[in-house]
Amino acid sequence: MIQLRQIIVTTFTRICSRQQQWLLPFFCMALLTVSGSSKLAAQQLQALHGSPFAGSLSTDYNPATILDAPYRWDITLFGVQGKTITNGFRVTNYNLFSNIDSADTKAKPGYFRRYLHGSYSLNLLHAQYRIDHKQAVSFGVNLRNYVHGSSTPFYFNGYFKNSVDFVNQNSKTPYYGGNAQTSSWLEYNFGYARILHENEVGRWQAGVQLRIMNAVSGANSRVNNIVVTPDKNSANDYILSQGNGYYGYSANYDALDSNQSFRTNYRNFLRGTKWGAGIDLGVEYVRYADEYSSNYNPGKMPAEYDWKVAISLLDLGRNSYNYGKYSMGFSGFQDNVQVSRLDSTFSKYHNLRRLNDSLRTIVSGFDSLKGGFTINNPARLLVSIDKSLPNNFYFNAEVQLQFASTRSYSRINTRELTAIVLTPRWETKTWGVYLPVQYTTEGNTWIGMAVKAGPLIVGLHNLAWLFSKSALPNGGGYLALQIHPWGNHEDDNSYPCPRYPR
Repeated sequence: MIQLRQIIVTTFTRICSRQQQWLLPFFCMALLTVSGSSKLAAQQLQALHGSPFAGSLSTDYNPATILDAPYRWDITLFGVQGKTITNGFRVTNYNLFSNIDSADTKAKPGYFRRYLHGSYSLNLLHAQYRIDHKQAVSFGVNLRNYVHGSSTPFYFNGYFKNSVDFVNQNSKTPYYGGNAQTSSWLEYNFGYARILHENEVGRWQAGVQLRIMNAVSGANSRVNNIVVTPDKNSANDYILSQGNGYYGYSANYDALDSNQSFRTNYRNFLRGTKWGAGIDLGVEYVRYADEYSSNYNPGKMPAEYDWKVAISLLDLGRNSYNYGKYSMGFSGFQDNVQVSRLDSTFSKYHNLRRLNDSLRTIVSGFDSLKGGFTINNPARLLVSIDKSLPNNFYFNAEVQLQFASTRSYSRINTRELTAIVLTPRWETKTWGVYLPVQYTTEGNTWIGMAVKAGPLIVGLHNLAWLFSKSALPNGGGYLALQIHPWGNHEDDNSYPCPRYPR
């Protein structure tokens, strides 16, 4: 993932070259966040969704499913995952088997809306414990980050000499606009699940998970309805006639000081961040296999299930931030501001203070943003159906319905990037092979793969990262280390475990 970060930084540098810096209000917050956060390689270990062996990681998609685990204890010592989607550029001459020195970046030419989305998280510790047959609890600590950027449609052929050249290429573009937002938070999760009803046919179970969140870092920007008109006094120039926008970031960045030690900056950065709460709700119905139903014994878990369906509401909540001192909003432009002036106005700034000074010279209204802002978590409805097949094979189908759009100008939202996933798998307690086919919210289709070998789980969302030299950065990967300590043997009389195949 370090290589991916280097690639994105290189791309950012090339796209936002000195002649193109006026594009920064559209994209800089999104790209800078990805380049800084992609070392966290996400919340979703997609291949494990529906698996009874997901254990403590199953709270990712439904808090009720911790009751499916065949272990009394299940602990995830470490997990990391990331996913990136963009149509604005691609990395060429490179895959995970290549030397990074051969990598190159190319912007996609054409007239269309451009976007960038990223979802990343670091699972610091997850644990699940079954109290008895009917109850289980879970605990987890995650560091999560979402980043989104989107523009209105415009034309780009891969290169332009200056701002006037860019506008010339976009003579039929009626207006320009874009938005970007990022939200990062540390969360402590506490889950509880219980069987509501059980008979010889199957069982209903429900779960709830409370998220206690510390809003670590946030930023957002909007650029609305930027219109340019031909300059009557110059045949080769244009006038900025209307538009408005703003950019803001969380105030804890103002506490950073290059003259202070890392420890001091770390302490100051986290001081004053806001706390909040979120919640996950889930219900699941498990249909028992016929051979178990004919020998039903209340108080025992089923030997194996035939099928199960899970429905959950996830990530209900939001994070709050205070605006930093250089967060600003603008409206309108001064009279006769030529587009050609943008190249010199924004060619030499190195920080937000200088950016503000530059903007003041061309806009008519300019004010500091006061108070705070909130960014909604990626709330969604998830429906999953899992079918058990002979010889340790299973099939899972999953649909995620996102509640909010990241393109909204009235609210600041984040969202997950998955829409539909079909996952055939072969797995036992120790081994597993998973082949998720994923359809994203932006219309990408990825064929992924994951393997489980004892405590280690590793996978890719998009196998093209291995076999194609033009797939990056679309895709991602995940890794987890999961153990089952403390008397998890099936012959432990204190806890009747199911007889899952080895």
